Amino acid sequence: MIRTLISILATLLLLFALFITDLCYVQNTFTQFHEILQTLSDKTEAQIATYQDGEATRDFWETKRKTLHILLPHTALQEIDLQLGEAIGYLYQENYEDSLAKIEVLISLSSLVPDSYTLQWKNIL
Repeated sequence: MIRTLISILATLLLLFALFITDLCYVQNTFTQFHEILQTLSDKTEAQIATYQDGEATRDFWETKRKTLHILLPHTALQEIDLQLGEAIGYLYQENYEDSLAKIEVLISLSSLVPDSYTLQWKNIL
């Protein structure tokens, strides 16, 4: 009986530790992504952003997305892929206005997506 209770408690503690690790990883990743997007936005607004800046942002996202696919649903990440691809395409064309609009959407998504998967009342109810 005591072994069973200890096993259950240990399992619950392990699950809680995994939940906290998952939550911290997602938050840290999206915080870094938000900062990179903010830098890209500033450069785009000043019209000095290049296609290579966009590709560097995509490289960061591709690296992190592989792990995020394990932790978050595919649909949550798919919109970011789409918006990022369009923003980079506009940078390639040196269409800074449209690119900036897409980057602003990405900045918003980089805040909304991790908040949707945190332990908050609005997500529970």
